[in-house]
Amino acid sequence: MNPHRLDPLSFRRTSSASSPIGGILQDEGYHTIAETGHKGKASTVAGMLGRGSYNALQALNSQNSDVRPQSPAATSASDSTMAPEKPDVGLEALARDPQRLIQAIQNLRHLGIETLGVSLPKICVVGDQSTGKSSLIEGMSGIKVPRNDGVCTRCPIEILLIGSHDSESAWRCKVYLFRKYAYLGGFKMGTHQAGATEERPLGPWQDQEPEDELFATVATNAEVGEVLHWAQLAILNPGKNPLLYKPGANSFTPQDTQVMFSPNCVRIEISSPGLPNLAFYDLPGIISNPIVNEEYLIKLVRNLVIEYIKDDNCICLLALPMSHDVANCIAAGIISQVGAQQRTTSVLTKPDCVQPGSSLSQWTSLIRNKAYHVVKNNPNPKIDHTVARLEEIEYFKTHEPYATALAQFADQFGTFNLQSALSAKLTAQILTSLPRILDRVEEQATTVGEELRRLPKAISSNPVVVVNNLIMELCQKIRLHVEGGRPEYPFQKQWRDLTIDFQKELGDSRPRLALASSAVKRSERLNDIDNFVDSGDRPVISLDSDDEEPLRSIEVQHLAKRYTLVGIRELIEQAYVGIQGQVDPRVSENMSTSSMEHWPKLAGKFLERTRALTEKLVSERIDEVFLAYEQTPLYGKITDVCGRFLVQAMEAQKASAELSVNIELDSAMTSDDEIIHYRITKALAGLQAASRMQRATLIVNEEDAKSKKSAGTVAERIAKAITQLGPDPYDQELNVMATTRAYYECAFSRLVDDISHRIKYHLFRSLTRRENFQSFMMEDLGVTGTDAAESCATLLAIDPKIEERRKQLLREEDALQKARIWLQGLAKDHDGDSVMDRHRDN
Repeated sequence: MNPHRLDPLSFRRTSSASSPIGGILQDEGYHTIAETGHKGKASTVAGMLGRGSYNALQALNSQNSDVRPQSPAATSASDSTMAPEKPDVGLEALARDPQRLIQAIQNLRHLGIETLGVSLPKICVVGDQSTGKSSLIEGMSGIKVPRNDGVCTRCPIEILLIGSHDSESAWRCKVYLFRKYAYLGGFKMGTHQAGATEERPLGPWQDQEPEDELFATVATNAEVGEVLHWAQLAILNPGKNPLLYKPGANSFTPQDTQVMFSPNCVRIEISSPGLPNLAFYDLPGIISNPIVNEEYLIKLVRNLVIEYIKDDNCICLLALPMSHDVANCIAAGIISQVGAQQRTTSVLTKPDCVQPGSSLSQWTSLIRNKAYHVVKNNPNPKIDHTVARLEEIEYFKTHEPYATALAQFADQFGTFNLQSALSAKLTAQILTSLPRILDRVEEQATTVGEELRRLPKAISSNPVVVVNNLIMELCQKIRLHVEGGRPEYPFQKQWRDLTIDFQKELGDSRPRLALASSAVKRSERLNDIDNFVDSGDRPVISLDSDDEEPLRSIEVQHLAKRYTLVGIRELIEQAYVGIQGQVDPRVSENMSTSSMEHWPKLAGKFLERTRALTEKLVSERIDEVFLAYEQTPLYGKITDVCGRFLVQAMEAQKASAELSVNIELDSAMTSDDEIIHYRITKALAGLQAASRMQRATLIVNEEDAKSKKSAGTVAERIAKAITQLGPDPYDQELNVMATTRAYYECAFSRLVDDISHRIKYHLFRSLTRRENFQSFMMEDLGVTGTDAAESCATLLAIDPKIEERRKQLLREEDALQKARIWLQGLAKDHDGDSVMDRHRDN
């Protein structure tokens, strides 16, 4: 087989243009990672584990390397085109502290400097799906990434390795959520919702001000995989609180996701003795065969990778599995597309998975001629990292052709050599970029400063004092109206009228006896006493009247519970207690509570009227105090804040009123024996009078129907008939109805007082007390605390866009100033001169 066929840098015999990945990595090396089962090199592994940690592994690796000559490719790798050709002495001194350099760049990145147009060096690991990239990341970082459900491929992971100078220091790991994109789509993902477009390459994800949030501090390596799993779930649920996913709080948190992909990042910082100083991004694998309903992810992931690697300061680490034809690598084509060939280092993975019948010559050619690196990882996630590294060393020490024909390229084999090469390359890139980065920071700082000076001047008077005075004036006016007591403050009288209406509606909807047909036989006349309302001390009512008096509100007429004497008798019989002539008291109790079933509706109407009256009061006072600021954000904001306060207060008031109503509906009870006895006596007298009137009237009507009119007027004849009536056969039913009516009247009076008192104590008191309404407004408006001046200035701005832009520029200016200080202090030599300035001058 032609050894040139698999060269991904040229991949042609005559022209680099014949391949989508032609020309990639012409000067860079590929490492190989063999993914194999745990073969248990018992003697070597056991011996090395006794010595422990990276230092032992590196020692063994050094012994293996010392017996082999250094490869020409390794020499050329150190002379990368990205490194300075002739670094000065100051930069060389700085290069001896790569940890400081790499940490400084990461600090600048998390400060948000890149969003201000300042390019920072970085390493991005890219590759197609199933290329062994996850094993590569685990080998380089020493941590286990979650692989069971593929979540780890759905968002970038940034890993910072810090080699501690103190050999006794403990292993430490911190996990952060770094969000610089806001999700603007829905949570039912689909191609029509989440697809990328030319204008929106990341679909529903849009740039925002970066947020860097500590998610968890991890004490042991064994915990990292689980923490990463939950951190990524937090990233993939942008509409939920990240606290739900933190260790110790996620026991009942579902593990589903609102989105299938996110460009936001999980950031990991690991510090331990023996670690290389290295920082890199693990980008999601390029998708070629998506599952159903995830086709839209192809373009989103591709665009995300392009977004990361298109920057000239990005070093690409390309994973290529030896189990696949390199010509089919989509990631390599993307690298070629953005012109990143010269800044790409490639890694061949799975060297022990070369297809049967394939020749190793194609791979050895790449290793010899292109300085590709080779690394072997164990795909079993349960294998300890130290064991995996020992296996890797043993593999390259004992397997063909690495131990024989390719022995001179030993420094291109293994994860440790890859780490060292990448660390050196990143350090060189940072050194080369530092002067340019500082220049760019200075340019951006100048641009931001000039735009700030062009903006209109902010409000001259103290905005905090202005806003606070307005709030206090509003609260004072509201307090005077709520407390009332003077003609110019009619609020209390208006609300008292609402309370009286509430009371009348409850009274007008008290239980009644309904009117039926009067065309009955004499023997049934007693069943026709259907029309009764309490007449009190007034004259007896007309038989043609449906009620003793017109209802004050037609709206509540249909709410009154209506009974008949026959119906009440049936209730008594159904509750028979076993003694003839006795009535179970539960009959009247049940009738009483049944007669109150409409109370929640009337109470709700009363609360709604109270809310409308209170809102009107507050709205009118806002106009009195803030009308001069109608064109500022303050007017709309104060209206919104007051509205939300009233909504919250009314929700609490509603819950309180519901409790009062539910207590009344639960059971009939009163301890005021005197008043209930008085009301029963009064109600019964009225009922009995109406009953006698009804019975006597029926007698007179029957006489008239038979043409047996007696002497005298109708009234005189009815009065005479009343004196001749015998005992009322519905006396029990009348007593039960009297008890029901009497208790209803006691209960609704009590309810009106209870709800009214609660409103005055809670709602009105909250509007007049400083610790309630005024404090709520001040806190919500942001007029307290360290940012009070900035918040108040924004509220008083004539044009909100101007103040919002001013705030953004001030944040950018602060970030650039911090970056300038860090960069200038980064490369100071012992004389205090700036190494970067001297390098720039040279």
